[in-house]
Amino acid sequence: MARRATSHRVHRLTIVLDGTNPPVWRRVDVPSVTRLGGLHAIIQAVLGWNDEHLHTFEFGGRRYSDRGDDHPGFGPPDRDERGVRVGDVLRRPGSRGTYTYDLGDEWRHTVTVEDIDDAPPDAVYPRFLNGHGGCPPEDCGGAEGYEHLRHLRDHPDEIQDGPHGEAEEQRAWVGLLAPDDLDVGEIRDGLRTAVGTLPLDEPGDAVPRADPARPVTLPPEDELARTALDAPLLRGAVRLARWTAPRRRLTGTGVPRPGEARAAIEELDLWPVASEAESAERAEALGCARTAKDLPDFLAPWEAAVELGLVEVGSTTARPTGAADGLETDPGRVLELWTDLFDAAVDGPPVPGGYHRTGIDGSDVLPPTLRSLYEAPDGAGFPLGGLARALVPPADGPGALDARDAEMWRGLMTEILYTTVHGLAAIGAVRLTDRTPPPLAALYRPGHVRSRVPDRDEVESAHAAGTIDCSIALTPLGRYGTRELLLGMGIPAPLSGSLAAVGADELLDALAALPREYHAAEITPWAAHRTPEEAVREIAEAAAAPTGHGAARRALGAMVLNSLGERTAPALRALLGSQRRTVAGLAASALLSSDVLSREEGRRMFTEHGPWMVIDTVAGPMELGEYQVSTLFALNEEADGGSIGRMVLETADDLWRVDHPQAVPALETLGRLHPDRRVAKVARRAAHKARGRG
Repeated sequence: MARRATSHRVHRLTIVLDGTNPPVWRRVDVPSVTRLGGLHAIIQAVLGWNDEHLHTFEFGGRRYSDRGDDHPGFGPPDRDERGVRVGDVLRRPGSRGTYTYDLGDEWRHTVTVEDIDDAPPDAVYPRFLNGHGGCPPEDCGGAEGYEHLRHLRDHPDEIQDGPHGEAEEQRAWVGLLAPDDLDVGEIRDGLRTAVGTLPLDEPGDAVPRADPARPVTLPPEDELARTALDAPLLRGAVRLARWTAPRRRLTGTGVPRPGEARAAIEELDLWPVASEAESAERAEALGCARTAKDLPDFLAPWEAAVELGLVEVGSTTARPTGAADGLETDPGRVLELWTDLFDAAVDGPPVPGGYHRTGIDGSDVLPPTLRSLYEAPDGAGFPLGGLARALVPPADGPGALDARDAEMWRGLMTEILYTTVHGLAAIGAVRLTDRTPPPLAALYRPGHVRSRVPDRDEVESAHAAGTIDCSIALTPLGRYGTRELLLGMGIPAPLSGSLAAVGADELLDALAALPREYHAAEITPWAAHRTPEEAVREIAEAAAAPTGHGAARRALGAMVLNSLGERTAPALRALLGSQRRTVAGLAASALLSSDVLSREEGRRMFTEHGPWMVIDTVAGPMELGEYQVSTLFALNEEADGGSIGRMVLETADDLWRVDHPQAVPALETLGRLHPDRRVAKVARRAAHKARGRG
């Protein structure tokens, strides 16, 4: 059920040029990590455009281009297409958006996801698969002008002077038409020339790799599904889908008649939990509504039922698709539907009214807010004002604001959060504790915001009643949805105890990506599946490689074995005589950091293995970069050089003799980065001797 990360995934897209009949279309496979700027180049190549005009993308009511704030017009600025991936805006099969080329002729292309799958081995992307219809000539007047030219091509006898120009000019335009039967090889060659080969994962320096999320626990899937089915929005959508059977008549606006909608609200218990005053207000609205679109308590679950594919809407009637049948016994399907609602709530419509000019909405503020809630202890609640404050640029960072502007920004973020979290509450993802005065709360109700922007007097009167006072906590269902969101963004989000059955190599690599405070939660269940002897043997094998990830694994492996206590001591002692230096060194490191050795035994073991341990201790972090080495030294920085410094000074005479593949680079790194000057000097001298010996 977990959403797959974007890397190494491929989107199969169908691109249809709107207004053409028969349609001009193309089918392509593109890496899910392709930026929208790259998708623009792909569409230009496979359609055959010349990239002579401006273009925009639109997904979920948001516009993207390569112009940002520079485009003319009203509304929020376009978002930068270079910072958004195909997988960010087209998240599932059936998702769609538009690509518009030439803002004068307005060539609109509908981009639809046919499928999303893992990339097969050795495949090269992007790939043009097939299509039909030649590319229109540039500047021929849009879809209407193109269709007229296609008609004249098929009926040349109709070419004559008229409103479309002189006959000779029209013949010239017809002569520019490309054949409708495509030369697939030529298009593939053109795509390769224009775009080259796109990677299946993010380039190393494209997006900073996010820190892994804390390990969390989740209820069983069937329990999550029962909770999801009881959430107001999904429950209402399912009930409405079944209510439409066998068919329901629709008005010209595509919704049931108001009388039937009113009856459905009461019959299906679609009223959300509300205060007595809100109930009275909504009861009055129920009696006065002239169309179902005036009834938010009906319209929201109705739109959800249609978007989720539970209801099929025709020109005059609607009927159930059958997708709601048997949901109570299909937890996986329930969570798929719920995740769609969660994604839609996180994306959210652009916030209207006074916020519209900022270009900021729920899709900007909710992901970082959900991540903050996810990292907090399960069930912990936080005031929206505090969460909004975390969205204000820090006072000492880039984009810092002065105190007055920072407070204004915090207020704006609070209002946007307050508007958007109601959508999450409707699907059971968050629990709200709302003490906001009703007149002010009414301004941000989803139904109220949907219908109109409040006038100034109404806003001032509402704000005079008080301020937004609301706390929010993530529910287990919200934790599930946020984890899916993080995984889709490529952020590691482990489940607590999920490593219990994995091999030692996978355990050690996972621990390397987790903050130290989460290690015990993963080590304890892993060790519980093994005897002490098995744990020692598995870790020794996983960490035996002299180079590669071996040194980093040995550092973590010694920590794991030491945390298991004296039960591992007999097996570790047996490994001290191993012919593999790495295995014997790992055993010595684990034993020396434990309490099982006598002072005399510890001294003898350190004399024999100490120099190797010094080199290996530095070699592990070196595999992860010098920043990790500096961090290691900083953690050990004490007046006497720290534990590493003391080891270096105590083994100074033997360091240069250590038979370790990383001896010279480790000693050079020690000499360059260790903060204690005495330790650094000893390491540099040992490195010089080791180089001379080599």
